[in-house]
Order: sequence, then structure tokens, then C-alpha cells
Amino acid sequence: VDDAEKVDVVPSLKKPKLKVDTSKGEMQLKFKEIDGAIGYEIIRNGEVIDQIEDTSYVDTSAKSDKTYKYEVRAVRYKKKPVYSKFSNKAKGILHAVQNFKIKTMDKDLVFTWNPSEYYTTYKLYNGDKLLTETDEGSFTLSDYKLDEVLDVSLVGYAEDGAQSPDRDRKFIVTEEEMTSE
Repeated sequence: VDDAEKVDVVPSLKKPKLKVDTSKGEMQLKFKEIDGAIGYEIIRNGEVIDQIEDTSYVDTSAKSDKTYKYEVRAVRYKKKPVYSKFSNKAKGILHAVQNFKIKTMDKDLVFTWNPSEYYTTYKLYNGDKLLTETDEGSFTLSDYKLDEVLDVSLVGYAEDGAQSPDRDRKFIVTEEEMTSE
């Protein structure tokens, strides 16, 4: 047995199971850790977009209202990379609230947007303060101070709890006219 050739048996990497979650208004990929893997490749629409060590990933470059197809594969290195099979393909789309506008009407600020088939409720914030929660496509604000910076964001919420990416506007209302900052 002393002259027998030594062979390392290295088990193959299991194929990851991928889920895409857009419920927090971002494109989040999640999967379980694969035994023996030291990292993972994130593939979007057939191209590797990142290599990570964690089991979750947020695609910060994903654009609203565009469908993406994701896959993941586990990797480890001996002398050269060893890959698992590709995960299942998982689709993701971030539905943005469209056409968010702000107008002045007399002494009021009127916020308007296009109601969506995806969202049943909308929340409008100034910073962390909730201005309104509505199922309509508009809101009128009378209670504001001139020359104060307003940092407004609009988020749509679906019945299943999913939410849209924030639509943000930062501006100051002056006596003359509204100016963007």
C-alpha cells in the first residue's frame, strides 16, 4: 500500500437555490450557504456582475421597471476554480411609482403621481415624518414653512407587502418660486 497513488476525493459543490426579493424596494438575491464553497458568482442576464462571499446580495445597479434574470453559482479553489452548476433562474423587477411631480397651487404644494396596478397604497414622507398614506395619486400639503428644505420621498406598497423604490425630491419653497436643491 506504500506505493499506492494517493487521490484526493473532493465532493462536488451543490447547486444553489436562488430567490429574488423586491419587497423592500431593492433587488435582493438570497440563497443558502453551500458546503465547501468559498464564494459565489452573481450572474444577471447571462453576465457575471459580481463575486461575493456572503449568501445575500443587493443589485444596486438594477433599474426600475426592467426585468432581470439572475443565477448564482458556488465556487471554490484548489489549483483552479471549481464551480457548482448554475442555480435556478430567478426573475426580478422593481416597479417604480411613475411621474412623481410637485406643483404650487396658491399657497399649497400639490404632489401628484400615476397610480399603479402594482401598488394599492402610497406613503409620502418629509424626511422620516409621514405626511400621508393614501390610495389616491395626489396629496396637497398646506402645512409647510417657506425657505425650509423639504426632503420628500414617495413609496408605493403592494398588498403582499412589496414596496417600490423611493422616489425622492429635495427642494425649498420660497416666496418667488420653488427651487430644486
